[in-house]
Amino acid sequence: MRLQGGQISIVVDPDVDHGASMAAAVGTSRVVESLEVALGKHGSDFDAVIIRAPLDQRSHLVRLAAEGRKNVLVDSPIADSFQDAKTAIDSCEQAGVSFAIGQTMRFTPSNQLIMDRLTSGKLGVPGLLRIHRWCGTDR
Repeated sequence: MRLQGGQISIVVDPDVDHGASMAAAVGTSRVVESLEVALGKHGSDFDAVIIRAPLDQRSHLVRLAAEGRKNVLVDSPIADSFQDAKTAIDSCEQAGVSFAIGQTMRFTPSNQLIMDRLTSGKLGVPGLLRIHRWCGTDR
């Protein structure tokens, strides 16, 4: 994990067993079942929240983090509607916390393969490259 000057201090996952394996992978042992619990019991132990949750929960979690005065990094897309995205962004702005959107699709094996083919010249010089991704209900 590349997190210069920082560390993961707590993992939030409603599935405690899954959370424990994630916590071990990032070098912590603390796992809680909700962001509300993390903010309430451990809020002074962290400065920022990384949100990678089902799409229908992201906007709500961004707002919770902002209300807790935590900086936010959320996976893209941030919400399933324009209004929910705007509300989430506005909540960070009003709280005076930093807000950033991450893009993890570039790390998927299929996109990595395409990037490799582009940079090696094996695809030539494309006039247009369009990538589609169809997801289930968790995104």
